[in-house]
Amino acid sequence: MIVSFDQYQIDIEKSSILQVTMISKKLSEMEEQQLHSNDERGRLRTENAVLTERVHVLEEQLLVAEQRFREQLQEEKNRTRELLQRLEREKQLENESLSLKYQMLEKDLQTAKKDAEKAREESARQRDMVEDLRGQLAESKLLIEDLEDERIKLERQFKRFKEEAQQDIDSSSEMVEVLTQQTEELRRNGAPRQGSIVEQMSGLEESLEQARADIRDLQRERDDLQAQLLAASVERGRSLLADEPSLADELMNGGGDSQQVNASILEALREQEVCNQKLRVYINGILMRVIERHPEILEIDLKEEPFVFLDVFVVNGNSSHARSRVAQLAAHWLLTSLVSEGKIALTENRLLDTTTMDSAAPSNNSSEQKFSAE
Repeated sequence: MIVSFDQYQIDIEKSSILQVTMISKKLSEMEEQQLHSNDERGRLRTENAVLTERVHVLEEQLLVAEQRFREQLQEEKNRTRELLQRLEREKQLENESLSLKYQMLEKDLQTAKKDAEKAREESARQRDMVEDLRGQLAESKLLIEDLEDERIKLERQFKRFKEEAQQDIDSSSEMVEVLTQQTEELRRNGAPRQGSIVEQMSGLEESLEQARADIRDLQRERDDLQAQLLAASVERGRSLLADEPSLADELMNGGGDSQQVNASILEALREQEVCNQKLRVYINGILMRVIERHPEILEIDLKEEPFVFLDVFVVNGNSSHARSRVAQLAAHWLLTSLVSEGKIALTENRLLDTTTMDSAAPSNNSSEQKFSAE
């Protein structure tokens, strides 16, 4: 098909116009893109400037932070170094302290070993001592048995002594009463012969000196017996203290027999004390009767001091001989006082018979009751 030139030209123009239009559109698009790119570039520049400024600020902050961190790091290093040095010193001190403790523990260990050795030796010695104490305990038991036998013997002797003392008290009371009656009779009968007064007084003085010598001997004997009794009591107490049970526990737990024996001993002692008290009161009463009738005898009383001897022998008498000497001393003192004052005079052949003593017994008892009541 044959295309004409005009048509061809028209087509060219149309295509040119179309191309120009397309180019214009592209140009406008490119311009818009260029504007958009410029705007975007300006925005990016602005953002870049802002970011650059922020980078500068951050770099400065980073430098400041690095400087601060370096300072903190240096401070931490210094503090860590000081801490390490202090720990080293503490560790050194602790090591020294532990070393000293170790040395002390070593010494304590050696001391403990020595103490253990001493303890073993002491234990062996204590075992030997226990064996010795057991032997002493057996000996003490034997000693207790011997002392018990001795106590029984002493109890028997005490009963016998009590009976003898009662008899001596009765005889002494009767003798004093009879002498009093004879003194009254002689005083009423008047003054007999005076020739034998000197001889009688000398005999009475000799008897008085003999009685005083007997008194001193008896006092020494009493002191010796008391010393022996004290030594025996101390030795017995030591031997009993060495035992496990005490004597008081044995007496408390030993049964009714020992308690009855102790009660009987105490009762007997009380009875003997009552008897001695009655005798002392009775003799003192008789002496007071004589002194009331003859007051001038007080001078002799102060010289001779008969009440001292009476009190000593009545309370602390150790034998029947001592008690009889008390009665004789009282009688001699009465007679010596009366004879020295010239109230009575005794003959050489005047003696006491048993019938007179028997007849004087009732009056003796009545007089004793009277002075006991007083």
